[in-house]
Amino acid sequence: MFQLICLVFTTLNIFALNEAQLPVIQAGDFTVGRAWTWDYSQTDTGERTSSETYTVIERTGSKVLIEMSSMLAGETQYRAHHRLLVDVDRCLAAYPSASVRRPWSFRMYYFSEGRWQEMVPPTTLAFEEKFNCNPWIMDSSMNLTVFRDGPRGREFMHMPNRRIEASWFSEAGSDPAVLSEKPFTRRPGFPSYVSRRR
Repeated sequence: MFQLICLVFTTLNIFALNEAQLPVIQAGDFTVGRAWTWDYSQTDTGERTSSETYTVIERTGSKVLIEMSSMLAGETQYRAHHRLLVDVDRCLAAYPSASVRRPWSFRMYYFSEGRWQEMVPPTTLAFEEKFNCNPWIMDSSMNLTVFRDGPRGREFMHMPNRRIEASWFSEAGSDPAVLSEKPFTRRPGFPSYVSRRR
């Protein structure tokens, strides 16, 4: 009996280690008026090419309306071009375990002809590359979570999730679970870029 209890206790400890969790974004993080900005620069020269800002303009419960705006280098004003209506709880529910991902979606709008028009988002990339909803530390041969010491402290990235691969999220600090840095690789002969949060 004692050996059985020890075996169960050891198994639970191993299970707990495998189920260790990472910070995830919460609906409460999206207070109206809050904004995050990322600067896009060429990797080789460091020259800034554009900036992108996500601004929270409405929130009801777990549903948030985010406006995406951009400004090219040399410009002085941001231009709003898309809006995302996201149920944050649906994003979190998409990851019930380290091995399961459930499909989910949000509503997306683009600004054209003086008004906001709804479009069908191809993926959830516009939200998930910026905000982490996956709490699981993965350590299998198929899925892996890697860590590094970044400019804002310890950061993590989920691999090999092709949809959000290369997104480094902050693990702690003032903006845990928010994108810190993401490199973009272009085809040969074209420059590579990196986005970094201000």
